[in-house]
Amino acid sequence: MIILACVGLRVWLHRAAPPAKTAEVIVPDGNALPIETANEVMPNSRAPHLHTGKLVDVPARPSPERSLGADSPATDRSAVQAIVDTHMSYEGRLNAIRSFSGNLTDDDWKELQQFLLTPDGMDKGQLGQVIKNELLDKLCVLNPPLAGLGDILIQIYRDQQQNKVIRDYAVQHLVPSYEQMAAQPDNTRTEQALQDVLWDASNETSDSIGGTALLALQRLSQQYTGFDQGKIATKALQMAEDNNACELAHITAFQVCAQLGTTEALPVILQAAQNGQTISVKMSALGALGQLGGSEQTPFLNGVIAGTEGRLKPAARHALEQIAARKNQTASQKPTPSNP
Repeated sequence: MIILACVGLRVWLHRAAPPAKTAEVIVPDGNALPIETANEVMPNSRAPHLHTGKLVDVPARPSPERSLGADSPATDRSAVQAIVDTHMSYEGRLNAIRSFSGNLTDDDWKELQQFLLTPDGMDKGQLGQVIKNELLDKLCVLNPPLAGLGDILIQIYRDQQQNKVIRDYAVQHLVPSYEQMAAQPDNTRTEQALQDVLWDASNETSDSIGGTALLALQRLSQQYTGFDQGKIATKALQMAEDNNACELAHITAFQVCAQLGTTEALPVILQAAQNGQTISVKMSALGALGQLGGSEQTPFLNGVIAGTEGRLKPAARHALEQIAARKNQTASQKPTPSNP
């Protein structure tokens, strides 16, 4: 479980850039987290409607409970201005987010919506991605929740002009947004909309978005009855067997199959453990074998331990320990035959 959980962190946890070394905003070329490549983006101040797909204006003002009015000295106006100012230093914008209290006027919230919904050239670089991720982190823990936040996340995900990393972050944040909505009265329609988006996103297996959505569905299914774990297990098995799915999708699928006890995935998981193209895929598969496998897999695991790839040996040993522990537990639960 430890090995599998560690590998799964590559998919689920928010990826953040290290602090900037200078006060300048730097937009580096090259890889972006959490996926290796990112699409070019084009400015667009509108976003597609959740159901129709047509471009619509920025939606939803905040609820009256959160809007304090433009004259309130306790509002976050200066922080909002710093956050959306692309000429401000990375450190300055990040500090503004961290000092953010959530006391927003209607105009402040609308400005933040516009910032999140509008693709920006900085979204292609890690620092720009961190700014939006940190902002979403803040917005998703405000209580009471901001009216329309769930719809903003949905629109970001559905907007193909958005950078893939930003779309992935939007899917990640659907989990805390759902948890917020579930705690509020009369939000059944919003909850269903968030569920529908997660299922749609789970089909994007060519990049990390599909895996992120699958992990989100599995996490929420552990807390809420509205999620069918059988359906999630089927989706995980399909993703594990999909030869066109990316590395991160396969890693996530193995993890979820193991968590849900989907033994039908054992053949493809064993194949990945034997012939996976990367060490990460092989480690994830070994972790899943430990949770799903039995005595039939022990010769292979012993072979890994006796092999030359040292990075795989701890995972194989742990898998053998898990299989042995389950075997001992099963044996101890068998009733003792009574004497005639």
